[in-house]
Amino acid sequence: MDKQKVKQMADDSDNIQEIQLENRHRLEKQEILILKKLKLPKPPLLISTSLPKLLFFKKN
Repeated sequence: MDKQKVKQMADDSDNIQEIQLENRHRLEKQEILILKKLKLPKPPLLISTSLPKLLFFKKN
C-alpha cells in the first residue's frame, strides 16, 4: 500500500468516529425532548401508611 491510501484510511476512521459522536449527541437531544413531551405523572405525596398504623386507626 502506498502512503496516501494508508493516510486516507486513517482519515476515514476519524470521520466515522466524529459522525458517531454527532449522532449520539443528536439522539440524546431527541430523548430529552421525548421525555419532556411525555411529562411523567408526578409521584404521589409520600405519606407513611405502614400497616400497623392503619390497623391502629381502624381499632379506634
